[in-house]
Amino acid sequence: MTDDTYEDDWADGLIELLDHQRHIYYELRELSERQAELVAAGEAASLLNILSQRQQLIEQLAQISGRIEPFRRDWPTAWGTLDADTQTRVQALINHVHELLDSIVTQDGRDRASLRGDEAGAANDTTSRTPGAGD
Repeated sequence: MTDDTYEDDWADGLIELLDHQRHIYYELRELSERQAELVAAGEAASLLNILSQRQQLIEQLAQISGRIEPFRRDWPTAWGTLDADTQTRVQALINHVHELLDSIVTQDGRDRASLRGDEAGAANDTTSRTPGAGD
């Protein structure tokens, strides 16, 4: 196997993994958006289903991360062997994954704040009730 073949195989393998990772992050973002709708609607049973689906995707991401680890370990050396077009493609995939992750984290933060608000509202409702009035 020539060095060029190794470099091509290395680049193709990395691009395939990053593309798969990006696809999973797309799915997670879609579930995050659906989760926000369910939180707003107070649909707890459906929310649990979404959380279960998200967990399955997170487990897939963990597997992919394990497969990406050898690329990370050899990154400084291997990056320099890639041609400019491949570097651009790899960097674009990495950037896109980061953008998707940022949007998911932001939405999850909003959902947490919304749920805390609901919990605080429910706590206020129970503490502000007068015992015996309507019980």
